[in-house]
Amino acid sequence: MIKTCFFDFKPVGNQMKIGCFCSPEKTGRTIRALLGIFMILVFIVSFSPISLAATNVSGNITANTTWTLAGSPYIVTGDVRVRHTTWNNPAYTATLTIEPGVEVRFNTGTGLYIGADGCYGALSAQGTAGSPIIFTSNASTSAPGNWKGIYFTDQTNDSKTILDHCVVEYGGHTNNADIYVASASFAIKNSTIRHSSSNGIYLDSSNATIGGDNVGNVITNN
Repeated sequence: MIKTCFFDFKPVGNQMKIGCFCSPEKTGRTIRALLGIFMILVFIVSFSPISLAATNVSGNITANTTWTLAGSPYIVTGDVRVRHTTWNNPAYTATLTIEPGVEVRFNTGTGLYIGADGCYGALSAQGTAGSPIIFTSNASTSAPGNWKGIYFTDQTNDSKTILDHCVVEYGGHTNNADIYVASASFAIKNSTIRHSSSNGIYLDSSNATIGGDNVGNVITNN
């Protein structure tokens, strides 16, 4: 039988005498307590969420850039414009690629522009059913019109642009839409567009493909 031992140290001349007193009952309590602490530690390690550091973004994106899951969430602190530095030539396009599962949070009054100032840009946001890409408000209390929305200009490179399995919500601070498409023609599919200040998607001289066979969108509460 395993016993808990208590030691008594007594000096005897030039030597130390050690006495041992053992208690089986206290041994059992000690083992049970240690097992309990071990199980609690295992639970904490197994079920504690992994906290990912936020990445602040703003300004111009002038070269191909990827927003990764490891860098999520991305906090937009000022307008982001995806645009190359070469003027009026779609062969020179800056593309922002966003990985599945990334969350992009916009501070009040900020937005995302694809193409600007006569220079071409593209947005490739392809999530999955299980890991959608989310564009949302960074306000403490989300409400329609918190942020500007995503604005696709006529300098959008259509062939490199797609929104697939995305959620876009609480936009419309400017242009009254979560997604404003001006003279651009790309695909938006398998996505949820909701809670804008007015329109979910606004098409201005655009031939954008909204949904399609078995790739429809949910546009609601706008």
